[in-house]
Amino acid sequence: MVDVLSWILYFIAAPFLILLALVATVLNATIIASRFYVKSRSSTLEMTYSLAVTDTLSSIAQAASLFWNSFGPMALGMKHDSWCFSMALEVFRMGFMLTGVFHIAALAFLHYLRIARPFDHARIISLRKTHVLMIILWIVPTLSMAIYFWSFPGAGFQATNCNAGPTGMYFYYNIYFRSLISIVIVTMMVATCIIYLRLLKIVDSIRQKAVGIPKRDHKISDTSEKSDKSGKSLTSGDQNNFNRGHRTVVTATIIYGTFLFGWTPACCLFILTAEGMPLHDAKQSWFGVVFFISMLCMILKTITNPIIYATRIPEVRKFVRRYWKSSLKRKDITDQFTSSRRKSEDDLMKNNACIVMLQSGKILVFDSPSSLIPAVK
Repeated sequence: MVDVLSWILYFIAAPFLILLALVATVLNATIIASRFYVKSRSSTLEMTYSLAVTDTLSSIAQAASLFWNSFGPMALGMKHDSWCFSMALEVFRMGFMLTGVFHIAALAFLHYLRIARPFDHARIISLRKTHVLMIILWIVPTLSMAIYFWSFPGAGFQATNCNAGPTGMYFYYNIYFRSLISIVIVTMMVATCIIYLRLLKIVDSIRQKAVGIPKRDHKISDTSEKSDKSGKSLTSGDQNNFNRGHRTVVTATIIYGTFLFGWTPACCLFILTAEGMPLHDAKQSWFGVVFFISMLCMILKTITNPIIYATRIPEVRKFVRRYWKSSLKRKDITDQFTSSRRKSEDDLMKNNACIVMLQSGKILVFDSPSSLIPAVK
Protein backbone atom coordinates (compact mmCIF):
# COMPACT_ATOMS: atom_id res chain seq x y z
CA MET A 1 0.00 0.00 0.00
CA VAL A 2 2.85 2.34 0.83
CA ASP A 3 4.57 1.64 -2.47
CA VAL A 4 1.35 2.25 -4.42
CA LEU A 5 0.77 5.56 -2.63
CA SER A 6 4.35 6.66 -3.27
CA TRP A 7 4.01 5.73 -6.95
CA ILE A 8 0.82 7.82 -7.19
CA LEU A 9 2.50 10.78 -5.52
CA TYR A 10 5.61 10.80 -7.74
CA PHE A 11 4.21 9.56 -11.06
CA ILE A 12 0.75 11.17 -11.05
CA ALA A 13 0.49 13.88 -8.40
CA ALA A 14 3.85 15.52 -9.13
CA PRO A 15 3.25 15.87 -12.93
CA PHE A 16 -0.26 17.12 -12.17
CA LEU A 17 1.11 19.86 -9.90
CA ILE A 18 3.74 20.79 -12.49
CA LEU A 19 1.04 21.10 -15.15
CA LEU A 20 -1.09 23.31 -12.87
CA ALA A 21 1.93 25.49 -12.14
CA LEU A 22 2.52 25.94 -15.88
CA VAL A 23 -1.14 26.86 -16.37
CA ALA A 24 -0.82 29.44 -13.58
CA THR A 25 2.28 30.82 -15.31
CA VAL A 26 0.44 31.29 -18.60
CA LEU A 27 -2.60 32.92 -16.97
CA ASN A 28 -0.52 35.37 -14.95
CA ALA A 29 1.65 36.14 -17.97
CA THR A 30 -1.53 37.08 -19.86
CA ILE A 31 -2.46 39.51 -17.10
CA ILE A 32 1.04 41.01 -17.20
CA ALA A 33 0.73 41.47 -20.97
CA SER A 34 -2.36 43.62 -20.45
CA ARG A 35 -0.21 46.30 -18.80
CA PHE A 36 1.29 47.19 -22.18
CA TYR A 37 -2.20 47.86 -23.58
CA VAL A 38 -3.81 49.59 -20.59
CA LYS A 39 -3.18 53.33 -20.80
CA SER A 40 -4.30 54.28 -17.28
CA ARG A 41 -1.77 54.08 -14.47
CA SER A 42 -2.41 54.07 -10.74
CA SER A 43 -0.56 52.90 -7.67
CA THR A 44 -3.00 50.08 -6.95
CA LEU A 45 -2.98 48.88 -10.57
CA GLU A 46 0.83 48.91 -10.72
CA MET A 47 1.02 46.96 -7.45
CA THR A 48 -1.52 44.47 -8.80
CA TYR A 49 0.61 43.90 -11.90
CA SER A 50 3.67 43.45 -9.71
CA LEU A 51 1.74 40.86 -7.68
CA ALA A 52 0.93 39.06 -10.94
CA VAL A 53 4.66 39.00 -11.75
CA THR A 54 5.29 37.53 -8.29
CA ASP A 55 2.72 34.78 -8.91
CA THR A 56 4.26 34.07 -12.33
CA LEU A 57 7.79 33.63 -10.99
CA SER A 58 6.53 31.74 -7.95
CA SER A 59 4.71 29.28 -10.25
CA ILE A 60 7.87 28.81 -12.32
CA ALA A 61 9.95 28.19 -9.18
CA GLN A 62 7.41 25.69 -7.85
CA ALA A 63 7.26 23.80 -11.14
CA ALA A 64 11.06 23.69 -11.39
CA SER A 65 11.40 22.58 -7.77
CA LEU A 66 8.84 19.78 -8.18
CA PHE A 67 10.53 18.56 -11.35
CA TRP A 68 14.10 18.81 -10.06
CA ASN A 69 13.56 17.46 -6.54
CA SER A 70 10.63 15.02 -6.92
CA PHE A 71 9.56 13.96 -10.40
CA GLY A 72 13.00 13.92 -12.00
CA PRO A 73 14.87 11.77 -9.44
CA MET A 74 11.98 9.39 -8.64
CA ALA A 75 10.21 9.00 -12.00
CA LEU A 76 13.00 9.70 -14.51
CA GLY A 77 15.96 8.43 -12.51
CA MET A 78 17.85 11.72 -12.66
CA LYS A 79 21.02 11.90 -10.56
CA HIS A 80 22.14 15.16 -8.96
CA ASP A 81 25.79 15.61 -8.04
CA SER A 82 25.22 18.99 -6.45
CA TRP A 83 22.65 20.59 -4.17
CA CYS A 84 23.39 24.11 -5.36
CA PHE A 85 20.56 24.29 -7.88
CA SER A 86 18.09 22.87 -5.36
CA MET A 87 19.19 25.45 -2.80
CA ALA A 88 18.91 28.23 -5.36
CA LEU A 89 15.38 27.12 -6.21
CA GLU A 90 14.49 27.19 -2.52
CA VAL A 91 15.99 30.66 -2.12
CA PHE A 92 13.91 32.01 -4.99
CA ARG A 93 10.79 30.12 -3.91
CA MET A 94 10.93 31.52 -0.38
CA GLY A 95 11.92 34.95 -1.62
CA PHE A 96 8.96 35.08 -4.00
CA MET A 97 6.71 33.80 -1.22
CA LEU A 98 7.71 36.67 1.10
CA THR A 99 7.50 39.13 -1.80
CA GLY A 100 3.91 38.04 -2.43
CA VAL A 101 3.06 38.42 1.27
CA PHE A 102 4.44 41.96 1.36
CA HIS A 103 2.66 42.79 -1.91
CA ILE A 104 -0.69 41.78 -0.40
CA ALA A 105 -0.11 44.04 2.61
CA ALA A 106 1.12 46.92 0.41
CA LEU A 107 -1.90 46.55 -1.87
CA ALA A 108 -4.20 46.73 1.14
CA PHE A 109 -2.48 49.93 2.30
CA LEU A 110 -2.84 51.49 -1.17
CA HIS A 111 -6.52 50.59 -1.27
CA TYR A 112 -6.95 52.20 2.13
CA LEU A 113 -5.31 55.43 0.99
CA ARG A 114 -7.35 55.54 -2.20
CA ILE A 115 -10.68 55.23 -0.36
CA ALA A 116 -9.87 57.08 2.87
CA ARG A 117 -8.00 59.92 1.10
CA PRO A 118 -9.59 60.10 -2.36
CA PHE A 119 -8.32 63.61 -3.17
CA ASP A 120 -4.70 63.51 -2.06
CA HIS A 121 -3.73 59.82 -2.08
CA ALA A 122 -1.73 60.38 -5.29
CA ARG A 123 0.31 63.04 -3.50
CA ILE A 124 0.94 60.83 -0.47
CA ILE A 125 2.22 57.93 -2.54
CA SER A 126 2.85 58.75 -6.19
CA LEU A 127 3.60 56.33 -9.01
CA ARG A 128 7.30 56.94 -8.55
CA LYS A 129 7.11 56.10 -4.85
CA THR A 130 5.07 53.02 -5.72
CA HIS A 131 7.73 51.82 -8.16
CA VAL A 132 10.44 52.35 -5.55
CA LEU A 133 8.39 50.37 -3.05
CA MET A 134 7.92 47.57 -5.58
CA ILE A 135 11.69 47.38 -6.19
CA ILE A 136 12.32 47.16 -2.44
CA LEU A 137 9.70 44.42 -2.06
CA TRP A 138 11.32 42.49 -4.89
CA ILE A 139 14.95 42.78 -3.82
CA VAL A 140 14.93 42.58 -0.02
CA PRO A 141 13.20 39.19 0.58
CA THR A 142 15.14 37.20 -2.04
CA LEU A 143 18.44 38.90 -1.16
CA SER A 144 17.85 38.17 2.54
CA MET A 145 17.25 34.48 1.80
CA ALA A 146 20.39 34.30 -0.36
CA ILE A 147 22.49 35.90 2.39
CA TYR A 148 21.05 33.53 4.98
CA PHE A 149 21.83 30.46 2.87
CA TRP A 150 25.39 31.77 2.42
CA SER A 151 26.08 32.65 6.06
CA PHE A 152 27.10 29.27 7.50
CA PRO A 153 30.69 27.94 7.05
CA GLY A 154 30.77 24.42 5.69
CA ALA A 155 27.05 24.42 5.01
CA GLY A 156 24.65 25.81 2.46
CA PHE A 157 26.31 27.58 -0.44
CA GLN A 158 29.67 27.56 1.37
CA ALA A 159 29.92 23.77 1.25
CA THR A 160 31.87 22.22 -1.63
CA ASN A 161 29.39 21.85 -4.48
CA CYS A 162 26.78 22.47 -1.77
CA ASN A 163 27.20 18.77 -0.87
CA ALA A 164 27.38 18.85 2.89
CA GLY A 165 24.72 16.18 3.15
CA PRO A 166 21.49 16.51 5.16
CA THR A 167 23.40 18.06 8.07
CA GLY A 168 24.50 20.84 5.73
CA MET A 169 20.90 22.10 5.64
CA TYR A 170 20.49 22.32 9.42
CA PHE A 171 20.08 26.10 9.22
CA TYR A 172 17.08 25.66 6.92
CA TYR A 173 15.25 23.55 9.50
CA ASN A 174 16.24 25.75 12.41
CA ILE A 175 13.23 26.45 14.61
CA TYR A 176 14.13 30.12 15.13
CA PHE A 177 14.50 30.74 11.39
CA ARG A 178 11.19 29.10 10.57
CA SER A 179 9.47 30.79 13.48
CA LEU A 180 10.69 34.17 12.26
CA ILE A 181 9.40 33.52 8.74
CA SER A 182 6.06 32.32 10.10
CA ILE A 183 5.76 35.37 12.37
CA VAL A 184 6.39 37.69 9.43
CA ILE A 185 3.71 35.96 7.35
CA VAL A 186 1.16 35.91 10.17
CA THR A 187 1.86 39.57 10.99
CA MET A 188 1.25 40.59 7.38
CA MET A 189 -1.95 38.52 7.35
CA VAL A 190 -3.28 40.18 10.50
CA ALA A 191 -2.27 43.67 9.36
CA THR A 192 -3.98 43.16 6.00
CA CYS A 193 -7.11 41.88 7.70
CA ILE A 194 -7.22 44.94 9.99
CA ILE A 195 -6.84 47.30 7.03
CA TYR A 196 -9.70 45.71 5.12
CA LEU A 197 -11.95 45.73 8.20
CA ARG A 198 -11.24 49.44 8.50
CA LEU A 199 -12.04 49.87 4.81
CA LEU A 200 -15.39 48.13 5.27
CA LYS A 201 -16.29 50.68 7.96
CA ILE A 202 -15.31 53.58 5.70
CA VAL A 203 -17.33 52.22 2.78
CA ASP A 204 -20.31 51.63 5.07
CA SER A 205 -20.13 55.21 6.34
CA ILE A 206 -20.12 56.45 2.72
CA ARG A 207 -23.20 54.35 2.01
CA GLN A 208 -25.02 55.73 5.05
CA LYS A 209 -24.10 59.26 4.02
CA ALA A 210 -25.42 58.68 0.49
CA VAL A 211 -28.68 57.13 1.68
CA GLY A 212 -29.26 59.55 4.55
CA ILE A 213 -29.35 62.80 2.49
CA PRO A 214 -32.99 63.96 2.27
CA LYS A 215 -34.43 64.94 -1.08
CA ARG A 216 -35.68 68.51 -1.27
CA ASP A 217 -38.80 69.70 -2.93
CA HIS A 218 -37.66 71.43 -6.10
CA LYS A 219 -41.08 72.97 -6.83
CA ILE A 220 -40.91 75.70 -4.15
CA SER A 221 -38.63 78.18 -5.88
CA ASP A 222 -35.70 78.52 -8.22
CA THR A 223 -33.36 78.67 -5.23
CA SER A 224 -34.68 75.43 -3.83
CA GLU A 225 -34.42 73.92 -7.31
CA LYS A 226 -30.73 74.75 -7.41
CA SER A 227 -30.29 73.31 -3.96
CA ASP A 228 -32.07 70.19 -5.05
CA LYS A 229 -29.79 69.82 -8.03
CA SER A 230 -26.72 70.22 -5.89
CA GLY A 231 -28.16 67.76 -3.41
CA LYS A 232 -28.78 65.24 -6.15
CA SER A 233 -25.27 65.61 -7.50
CA LEU A 234 -23.88 65.10 -4.02
CA THR A 235 -26.00 62.00 -3.53
CA SER A 236 -24.96 60.65 -6.93
CA GLY A 237 -21.30 61.36 -6.16
CA ASP A 238 -21.50 59.64 -2.80
CA GLN A 239 -23.26 56.69 -4.42
CA ASN A 240 -20.49 56.43 -7.02
CA ASN A 241 -17.86 56.59 -4.28
CA PHE A 242 -19.69 53.86 -2.42
CA ASN A 243 -19.95 51.63 -5.49
CA ARG A 244 -16.29 52.12 -6.36
CA GLY A 245 -15.16 51.56 -2.79
CA HIS A 246 -17.40 48.53 -2.36
CA ARG A 247 -16.09 46.97 -5.58
CA THR A 248 -12.50 47.63 -4.53
CA VAL A 249 -12.99 46.13 -1.08
CA VAL A 250 -14.75 43.05 -2.46
CA THR A 251 -12.02 42.46 -5.05
CA ALA A 252 -9.23 42.95 -2.51
CA THR A 253 -11.01 40.71 0.00
CA ILE A 254 -11.29 37.92 -2.56
CA ILE A 255 -7.57 38.23 -3.36
CA TYR A 256 -6.81 38.20 0.36
CA GLY A 257 -9.01 35.12 0.77
CA THR A 258 -7.10 33.25 -1.93
CA PHE A 259 -3.90 34.28 -0.16
CA LEU A 260 -5.13 32.77 3.12
CA PHE A 261 -6.31 29.64 1.31
CA GLY A 262 -2.99 29.21 -0.49
CA TRP A 263 -0.46 30.04 2.19
CA THR A 264 -2.05 28.94 5.48
CA PRO A 265 -1.48 25.17 4.93
CA ALA A 266 2.07 25.80 3.65
CA CYS A 267 2.84 28.10 6.57
CA CYS A 268 1.60 25.54 9.11
CA LEU A 269 3.57 22.77 7.42
CA PHE A 270 6.64 25.01 7.30
CA ILE A 271 6.71 25.46 11.06
CA LEU A 272 5.67 21.87 11.88
CA THR A 273 8.60 20.42 9.91
CA ALA A 274 11.20 22.54 11.76
CA GLU A 275 13.84 20.90 13.93
CA GLY A 276 12.30 19.68 17.17
CA MET A 277 8.73 19.81 15.82
CA PRO A 278 6.49 16.72 15.39
CA LEU A 279 6.84 16.42 11.59
CA HIS A 280 10.57 17.10 11.33
CA ASP A 281 11.59 13.50 10.59
CA ALA A 282 8.32 12.36 9.03
CA LYS A 283 9.05 9.81 6.30
CA GLN A 284 5.64 8.15 6.00
CA SER A 285 3.68 8.27 2.77
CA TRP A 286 0.81 10.13 4.41
CA PHE A 287 3.18 13.06 4.89
CA GLY A 288 3.63 13.12 1.11
CA VAL A 289 -0.15 13.48 0.81
CA VAL A 290 -0.10 16.42 3.24
CA PHE A 291 2.73 18.02 1.26
CA PHE A 292 0.78 17.48 -1.98
CA ILE A 293 -2.31 19.20 -0.50
CA SER A 294 -0.28 22.18 0.69
CA MET A 295 1.39 22.55 -2.73
CA LEU A 296 -1.98 22.21 -4.44
CA CYS A 297 -3.41 25.05 -2.36
CA MET A 298 -0.46 27.29 -3.23
CA ILE A 299 -0.75 26.62 -6.96
CA LEU A 300 -4.55 27.03 -6.98
CA LYS A 301 -4.04 30.42 -5.37
CA THR A 302 -1.79 31.52 -8.25
CA ILE A 303 -4.39 30.21 -10.74
CA THR A 304 -7.39 31.98 -9.21
CA ASN A 305 -5.70 35.38 -8.88
CA PRO A 306 -5.50 36.12 -12.65
CA ILE A 307 -9.13 35.02 -12.99
CA ILE A 308 -10.04 37.55 -10.28
CA TYR A 309 -8.05 40.26 -12.06
CA ALA A 310 -9.76 39.51 -15.38
CA THR A 311 -13.27 39.60 -13.92
CA ARG A 312 -13.05 42.26 -11.20
CA ILE A 313 -10.56 44.90 -12.38
CA PRO A 314 -12.10 47.08 -15.15
CA GLU A 315 -8.83 47.82 -16.98
CA VAL A 316 -7.81 44.17 -17.14
CA ARG A 317 -11.36 43.04 -17.95
CA LYS A 318 -11.51 45.35 -20.99
CA PHE A 319 -8.20 43.99 -22.27
CA VAL A 320 -9.29 40.36 -21.84
CA ARG A 321 -12.60 41.01 -23.61
CA ARG A 322 -10.90 42.82 -26.48
CA TYR A 323 -8.27 40.09 -26.78
CA TRP A 324 -10.93 37.37 -26.68
CA LYS A 325 -13.08 39.09 -29.31
CA SER A 326 -10.09 39.69 -31.59
CA SER A 327 -9.08 36.04 -31.22
CA LEU A 328 -12.56 34.88 -32.18
CA LYS A 329 -12.61 37.33 -35.10
CA ARG A 330 -9.24 36.06 -36.34
CA LYS A 331 -10.54 32.51 -36.03
CA ASP A 332 -13.66 33.34 -38.07
CA ILE A 333 -11.56 35.04 -40.77
CA THR A 334 -9.23 32.04 -40.87
CA ASP A 335 -12.17 29.62 -41.13
CA GLN A 336 -13.76 31.68 -43.91
CA PHE A 337 -10.46 31.86 -45.81
CA THR A 338 -9.91 28.10 -45.40
CA SER A 339 -13.46 27.31 -46.53
CA SER A 340 -13.17 29.61 -49.56
CA ARG A 341 -9.80 28.13 -50.48
CA ARG A 342 -11.14 24.57 -50.22
CA LYS A 343 -14.14 25.49 -52.36
CA SER A 344 -11.87 27.01 -55.02
CA GLU A 345 -9.68 23.91 -55.00
CA ASP A 346 -12.73 21.65 -55.34
CA ASP A 347 -14.05 23.68 -58.27
CA LEU A 348 -10.64 23.56 -59.95
CA MET A 349 -10.45 19.78 -59.52
CA LYS A 350 -13.91 19.37 -60.98
CA ASN A 351 -13.03 21.51 -63.99
CA ASN A 352 -9.85 19.54 -64.56
CA ALA A 353 -11.64 16.21 -64.11
CA CYS A 354 -14.49 17.07 -66.42
CA ILE A 355 -13.69 15.26 -69.68
CA VAL A 356 -16.05 15.41 -72.58
CA MET A 357 -15.90 12.48 -74.97
CA LEU A 358 -17.93 11.81 -78.06
CA GLN A 359 -18.98 8.14 -78.36
CA SER A 360 -21.86 6.74 -80.42
CA GLY A 361 -23.51 10.11 -80.66
CA LYS A 362 -23.49 10.48 -76.88
CA ILE A 363 -21.55 12.79 -74.64
CA LEU A 364 -20.05 11.12 -71.62
CA VAL A 365 -19.14 13.50 -68.88
CA PHE A 366 -16.56 12.51 -66.27
CA ASP A 367 -17.34 14.70 -63.27
CA SER A 368 -14.66 12.94 -61.25
CA PRO A 369 -12.09 10.25 -61.87
CA SER A 370 -14.25 7.64 -60.17
CA SER A 371 -17.71 8.39 -61.62
CA LEU A 372 -19.31 8.46 -65.05
CA ILE A 373 -22.46 10.47 -65.63
CA PRO A 374 -23.65 9.92 -69.19
CA ALA A 375 -25.83 12.53 -70.79
CA VAL A 376 -27.46 12.03 -74.14
CA LYS A 377 -27.18 14.98 -76.48
